[in-house]
Amino acid sequence: MEIKASGAYPLWLVRMLQQVEARRTRFSKYGQAYRQYIKST
Repeated sequence: MEIKASGAYPLWLVRMLQQVEARRTRFSKYGQAYRQYIKST
């Protein structure tokens, strides 16, 4: 799931993410597509 916000996240959202123990990760659509391409060759 991707969450974007201009400024701070609302407190209700922060609490919800904490409840499900969501963690921030980095994801690159280009990088993912490149890895798939390499696997298919």
